[in-house]
Amino acid sequence: MNDINDVSQIVGDISNMDSNIFIWSIIFGIIGMGYFSYGRNQDYNRFSYIGMILMIFPYFVDTEISVILTGIFFIVIPFFSW
Repeated sequence: MNDINDVSQIVGDISNMDSNIFIWSIIFGIIGMGYFSYGRNQDYNRFSYIGMILMIFPYFVDTEISVILTGIFFIVIPFFSW
């Protein structure tokens, strides 16, 4: 039993994970896959890069509101930059 306690201390308590963050992560990941494939097919590097960011960033963000705001920010970037 000590091994399970050691793992939960390292990883954290998974039961406290908010399901809304998980759902938003999936939504932004799907949008990121769309951006990535569109960028690869049309040779638009900015959509490919933003698509990769949209698929990866939810792993590094903790709260639901920050996931939503960061995701919306990255969705809009390709249309106003470069």
